[in-house]
Amino acid sequence: MVAHLPCEWQCEALDLNVVDPFVYAKEHLENLEGPFFLMGYSMGGRIAWRLAPYLYRSLQGLIILGAHPGLATKEEKNERWESDKQWIDLLEKGDMEVFLRAWLAQPIFASMRNKEDVIAKRMKRDPQTLASIMRRTSLALQPRLENFSPSLFLHGEEDLKYANIYSEMPCVESIVKAGHAAHLDNPRAVADAIRRFVETKT
Repeated sequence: MVAHLPCEWQCEALDLNVVDPFVYAKEHLENLEGPFFLMGYSMGGRIAWRLAPYLYRSLQGLIILGAHPGLATKEEKNERWESDKQWIDLLEKGDMEVFLRAWLAQPIFASMRNKEDVIAKRMKRDPQTLASIMRRTSLALQPRLENFSPSLFLHGEEDLKYANIYSEMPCVESIVKAGHAAHLDNPRAVADAIRRFVETKT
C-alpha cells in the first residue's frame, strides 16, 4: 500500500511484533517530531486510536482501518476473553501453521486465505511472542475508545461487520473490491483514500 502513496511523503511502518506493542509504539511516536498522520489496521489501528490523545500536539489526523472501538458491556468483554484465551492456548502449543489455518478459517478473513505471500510472512512469526501480544492487547481489556478529530475510518465493502461499526462515524470510506484486510485486497484504493484525507487536512 505504501508504494501507492505520493513518493514525496515520508512514511514509516512500525513493526508491532513485540511483547508489548502499545508501550513500544507510544515510546516511539512520542519521540517523533510532528506534525504527522497515524494509520493503523486491526490491532495496530486499536493501538493508534488509543495513542491519539497522547499525541495531540503532533498528530494531524488519524486513519483507522478495520479496528474496533471497544466492547460496550461486561458480558461482551467476558465472551471475547474466553474466545481470545482459546487462541492464546493454541499459540502456546507452538505450532504456527495450525494456528494460522484456524485463524484464517474465520469468515472475516476469507479474502486473505489465498494470499500466499502474506501467509508465508506470518508463518515466520514466533507463536509465543504472538500469544503474549494477544494476552496484552485483547479487545476484552481495551477501554471504549473516544473519537479523535480529524479521523478517517476505512472498511472493505465486503466487510459488513465494520461497515456497521463505522456507520455513525463522521468520516467513513468504503473500499471497493475489498474485505477486512482492505490494504491487502485493494492497496491502491486504500492509498487513494488516505491521500485524499491527508490533502484536505494539510
